[in-house]
Amino acid sequence: MSDVLNNITEEEIEAQGDIRGDICCDECAYDTGYMSLKSAVFKVNMQGGYFVYDGVGGAISKCPVCDLDKLTVCR
Repeated sequence: MSDVLNNITEEEIEAQGDIRGDICCDECAYDTGYMSLKSAVFKVNMQGGYFVYDGVGGAISKCPVCDLDKLTVCR
């Protein structure tokens, strides 16, 4: 059995990270482009924003362009 931290197992983290999609802002035109979600999260972070799982199915985010908590996963 895997360790569970913040309501998600290591296997779930690996599986979610490999899903392909785009992280985009609902407020401005920012988007990461279509890529694995682990790469998209890394890109957001490297560009000055963040996208963090909240432990209950959502995310806390900061768009690197407009600085608002408006980032969502677009698949």
